[in-house]
Parts: sequence; C-alpha cells; structure tokens
Amino acid sequence: MMDWEEYQRVTYGEPPSSNIVTFLTHQNPKTAIDLGCGCGNDTVYMVKKGINVIAIDLFLNKNYILDRLTEEEKERVSFIEGNFEEIELPKTDVVVANNSLAFCSLNNFEKLWQKIYDALNDKGFFVGHFVSKDDIRTQKNGICSFTLEETKKHLENYYIVSFIEVKKERKDKQEESDIFSIVAQKRS
Repeated sequence: MMDWEEYQRVTYGEPPSSNIVTFLTHQNPKTAIDLGCGCGNDTVYMVKKGINVIAIDLFLNKNYILDRLTEEEKERVSFIEGNFEEIELPKTDVVVANNSLAFCSLNNFEKLWQKIYDALNDKGFFVGHFVSKDDIRTQKNGICSFTLEETKKHLENYYIVSFIEVKKERKDKQEESDIFSIVAQKRS
C-alpha cells in the first residue's frame, strides 16, 4: 500500500502536469475539478491562472495548496475530502485527473467515467491520464489500467485534442511508468 502522505510530501512543489499547461495555453475555462489532486500542483497552477477549482482527494492536505496561494487566490479554490468514486461531481468546464484514475477500483471505473462525462458542461474537457496495461506497476499494485484500444473506446464520446503515450523512468529508478496523457473535448 502506498504511503500517500509521503507521496504528497515528495511531489509537493513539482511543476504542473504538462497536459494541463498545454491545455491552458489554448483554452480559458472558468471552472475545473482536480480529481485526485494530491499535493495540489495542478490545482495551484489552475487557480493562479484565474480558474475556480474544486480540489478532491481522499487524503487531502489543504495546506499544501493554500500555502502557495494569495488571499485573493484562496477564494477561487474549494475542497472535497473523500473517495472520488463516491462523490457527486458538480458541473464544470474541465475535469483534471492526472495520476489518479489508476487508483479507482476497476469494478467502479465505468460508473466514475460516466460521472466525469456527466459533470462536464457542453463542450467541456477531460484532461488526464490513463495508465497503460504495459505499465509495470499494474502487475504488482492492482492499478486500474487499459490497453490502447480500451482507452480509445472510453473516449468515443469525446473529440481527442491530444493523445500521447508517455513512457518514463520513475524517480526511484526501480520501474518505468507508461501512461496515456489525454486532452479530450466532450461531444455536444
């Protein structure tokens, strides 16, 4: 079992995910949900870009986010602590799910994926990661993962804006991660 407190401590202050940075150079959403926000690197980036963000995490440490925001910026962030499989998602312009969907129970994934779709406003965006079945972590940690074909099937109700397979060596150099980094717009 992963020590989430340690994970958040180690990743605190890292740059935001490249897919959200690229997305925000082309789009200007007003609202976002950061699903599985971790220590809040993507949340902080979005808030600083003027977006109202709901940060959701089962192991939420609000201070990791609030400590990096001005008083004015703090007014643009709200928090929900809980399991994102069970939380009702409000309507939003974008759902960000970087490094989080993999921790959804495979039995609950289809329901969660439908909730994400339903939460998106007309022509809203999904920005996030799917873990590839080729990722070594899937064999030992019970990570929710998909083949390339399965991932693309999940995106049938979206226009794919960006779809990049990212393979990289992890910080501990013990394993390689293999993810699909996605930006997709809900079809109207």
